[in-house]
Amino acid sequence: LIAGTSAVASNAGILIFDIETNEITQIYNLGSQWRNFYELSNDNVIITSTYSQSYTNSNGILLFDITNNSITKIYSDGYRWNSVEEDENGATISSSVNPDQGKVYYNFETGTCTPVEDDVETTEFGLVA
Repeated sequence: LIAGTSAVASNAGILIFDIETNEITQIYNLGSQWRNFYELSNDNVIITSTYSQSYTNSNGILLFDITNNSITKIYSDGYRWNSVEEDENGATISSSVNPDQGKVYYNFETGTCTPVEDDVETTEFGLVA
């Protein structure tokens, strides 16, 4: 698996190099700085962009299915996603570069990413109607 890091979108993407056939196949052609790869326990790989920009078509979080060599975009915001913490049901993906950028959770069962709200401390007030 080879990530594209070209600044020119038409020259970047994600490639697979097959050692047995000595061939390269492009499996994702939207350019970005796809540099982070995280192997998950469910035999998939999270691929994240490391460049924050407004071009959401070429940024975000991808899921690489090793079984059939396919890529699915599971989140499209252009953050610098570079931290993955896995648990038994999925993985939390966030930015250690800028924690204020947000956090998403990839659910193994549904195959989707949803935003995670930070825990907010609440205080109960004795309000009288």
